[in-house]
Amino acid sequence: MRHAIYLAVGGLVLAGAVEAVRGGQREATARVLLGPALIAPDERGVSVFWHLSAERDDHRVEHGDTAALGRTATLAARTRSPCVRVAGLTPGSTVHYRVVSGEAASAVHAFRLPDPGRPFRLVVWADNQDGASVFAHRTVPTIRALSPDLRLAAGDLVDDGGDEDDRGEQLYGPARELLRSVPWLPARGNHDGESALARRLCPLPGDAGHCARTFGPLRVVVLDTNVAAGRGSAQLAWLEAEARSRARVDARYRLVAFHHPPFTSLAF
Repeated sequence: MRHAIYLAVGGLVLAGAVEAVRGGQREATARVLLGPALIAPDERGVSVFWHLSAERDDHRVEHGDTAALGRTATLAARTRSPCVRVAGLTPGSTVHYRVVSGEAASAVHAFRLPDPGRPFRLVVWADNQDGASVFAHRTVPTIRALSPDLRLAAGDLVDDGGDEDDRGEQLYGPARELLRSVPWLPARGNHDGESALARRLCPLPGDAGHCARTFGPLRVVVLDTNVAAGRGSAQLAWLEAEARSRARVDARYRLVAFHHPPFTSLAF
């Protein structure tokens, strides 16, 4: 059996390889490295993402109205980056939860979904990829002080979206308390990238970079300006269907988030 040393840096745990003999085979012991994070919420559910030091095929989110939990949502897929949908939640009520993958488990955290029948607070930010210190010491404390119910990020959240270290040092580390307690919707920027790893480390429904959600009178549409949106593209077809949808037509307010601006006044 081979053991490893764990070093805590800025609230992150950096784990070396650990092997355990199981059934005559050696398998790395998993630890939660990034997350949990609450992503792509709707009025009655949210996806819970976390990232492990080793692959596992038994993932679950234990959740409930109290810290005793009592309910479970599961994912049976061999991955280091599980993303489990938790549905059937009550808007405005506190949900307690923890994530579990094999022997790896997080502490119990809590969050609330926005209540569509009451005013709620939305915070928007973007482009913290080249200012990790400012993000950690100014942006994150400011967001926390605002006590948001929902967060929206318009891209370039890390310098290299396909780099696990960048994800930890520039996003999941500095914003760990926000990510595990306040649901968010991210739009992808050019720095976030479109690699398979980048998508796994910041997932949206259906492995796409676009989605739409309704919260009371507000319809939020997230687009991915890294990929094609012209005639014949999947994203344009989706957006045209969204424009005709009852959810968008009936919404009193409509907010569209994407990274690259349609035009710029900057001179280079």
